[in-house]
Amino acid sequence: MFDLKKVAYSIRGSYLLWAADENGLILKTMRGGRCRPIFRIALAQGAEVSFVPWELTARTQKGVFRASLYKSEGVFLRGDMPVTVEYCEPQGVYNSNYALCEQGGVRIGDVVNNGFTRITPVRGKVRLSAKSNAGTPESRYLHKCECIAVSLCPQEGEREFVALLEQFHGARFAPSAVDADYEANACAVKRGYEAFIAPYTEKGADMEESAYILWSNIAPAGGNFADEAMVMSKAGMARVWSWDNCFNALALAGAHFSLSLGQFMLPYRFIDAAGRVPDDVSDSFIEWTHVKPPVQGWTYRRMMRKDPAFAAADVLSEVYFPVKRNTDWWLNFQGEIPAYLHGNDSGCDNATCFDGGGHLETPELCAFLSEQCLFLSEAAEKLGLHYDVRHYARLSEEFARLVSERYFDGQLFCIDADSGKKVYSDALMPLRTVILGNRLPQKVLRAAVDKLRRHLGECGFSSEALDSPLYMRDGYWRGPAWGSDQIMFGYALREIGETELADAAARGYRRAPDKYGYGENSDPHTGEAFRCRNYCWTACARLLL
Repeated sequence: MFDLKKVAYSIRGSYLLWAADENGLILKTMRGGRCRPIFRIALAQGAEVSFVPWELTARTQKGVFRASLYKSEGVFLRGDMPVTVEYCEPQGVYNSNYALCEQGGVRIGDVVNNGFTRITPVRGKVRLSAKSNAGTPESRYLHKCECIAVSLCPQEGEREFVALLEQFHGARFAPSAVDADYEANACAVKRGYEAFIAPYTEKGADMEESAYILWSNIAPAGGNFADEAMVMSKAGMARVWSWDNCFNALALAGAHFSLSLGQFMLPYRFIDAAGRVPDDVSDSFIEWTHVKPPVQGWTYRRMMRKDPAFAAADVLSEVYFPVKRNTDWWLNFQGEIPAYLHGNDSGCDNATCFDGGGHLETPELCAFLSEQCLFLSEAAEKLGLHYDVRHYARLSEEFARLVSERYFDGQLFCIDADSGKKVYSDALMPLRTVILGNRLPQKVLRAAVDKLRRHLGECGFSSEALDSPLYMRDGYWRGPAWGSDQIMFGYALREIGETELADAAARGYRRAPDKYGYGENSDPHTGEAFRCRNYCWTACARLLL
């Protein structure tokens, strides 16, 4: 059983999810890359709500209500007590909502969700209540319904009702799936879920909730997603960012090969003529304003270690050329020495190293590009691309050398790309250069590891040194612990033999979600989850560390 107040309820391949607040249950949709409420079910105070991945259960003094998500945009509703499903009215928009009875059920339409919802009884009675603005002064300009509610209850002499709520987009008179069966649907979802989590729970039962987070954040193919896409969180940030996807792919590697490869390759499906990939992608929107750091080479080298299938020639040839094109974009279009144009480009949007301005050269970008070029050189050798082997090996060495020659004077610093001035900070971001391990001079590596200890909290590495005057407990990249960093530092420290430091960070970080859930980031002292919940890379870190 999972606690709906800690994690939201969705299933693989669905746009919908359930959440809870103090008043009851909320059904939301992640269409459009953001989470919007569409229906609410009020529950009496004291109701007990829990769920397993194939069924949600709410117990009250009056009876029991259950729900089971169905395919991409449906949900079965079932209960032995009357239940009212209230439509969540959007605010501040031109909204021509309507509600009407048809074919024994109810149809509700609105312009915000760009479609309509049909609620059809399988067993029991359905009754519509809606307030029309007909006859009001406003109706001269816009006809609409407000206070739309649908009551569900058993027929007289029957024990329970069963209804199917479905969202439709495009097909106005799409047939309802009333011939579908509640129990059969729940059983099918259960089988799929158990097959997904099996490779993780073999390592320990305590991995199940983390595996559930990954499974439940898989969105269906459709729109911009040619295949299934693991969004970062259906509960809020329902998009695929072009570095977050790498940590998802790494957590899937060794367990679900095809799904892992699909997540790694997803941003490359949109690569432009110059070799740039978008910042993020949702089912209906592509963001081009910013980019994200080039962690693909570092990631894929570790994916190959987890599963040799990623190193097969036919797979490598699919991966190699998009990574090459994007790496060349970084080398050609981001300055003579590649730099971030804005904090968002680094993934660490408001980190303190950007306080003087966003256009910044950083040692960690050189480290990422060195790893990227090392991957390309190694892959080129397997593919027989002789020039590329030498070309990218040389570039990998040059970027690794730049870290110590350009960005180290006893400590690591960044450089303002406009003025050329050194930028010192207590941000964690520059310390990511430890991913180069023993390819760095020992003096650089030791200085970075020593400073890293200033970031070690009881629940992971903080994004700003804990003793920094700029540290903020809930300051986004100015204090909280992030799953991406726990993964990168965890791998890097173990690779150089700093297992004690790696284990200390991992132990605390892995404990926190059990108490607080899977936030986008968290308090490095207490583990309290911040911002968007049900976040994938927090679950990835727990599975990988």
